[in-house]
Amino acid sequence: MPTLSAANHVTQQASGQAKSFPKTAQKMLDPIPLTALDANGKLTDEVKLVIDLIAEADIILAGGHLHATELHILFDEAARRGVRKMMVNHPTYIVGCNDTDIRQLSRAGVKMEHSICMFIEGNR
Repeated sequence: MPTLSAANHVTQQASGQAKSFPKTAQKMLDPIPLTALDANGKLTDEVKLVIDLIAEADIILAGGHLHATELHILFDEAARRGVRKMMVNHPTYIVGCNDTDIRQLSRAGVKMEHSICMFIEGNR
């Protein structure tokens, strides 16, 4: 799923909550804020297609920088569609998972990735 272009990431960057996120040496294109959900809070058809391709290839579905609320919906549907390998990228940084989210997603078989660089002070 999207990382720097995730609507959640874009919002956090604009509000200053993701100010410690590493910067690129050169300016990147302005992101188009992406979400996995439609206006009704349901997964979009495009995301369902991606989920089906991931299930067919038996590869990992990573949640990117989608917000925790989106991740529950995404991974529930992915499991229903046969995805067996799922991962939350740094759940406590930008993604917004709390302990309850982590426990619920872990119980559903979703792995948590904790990048050590997110916990080291200093120049990123």
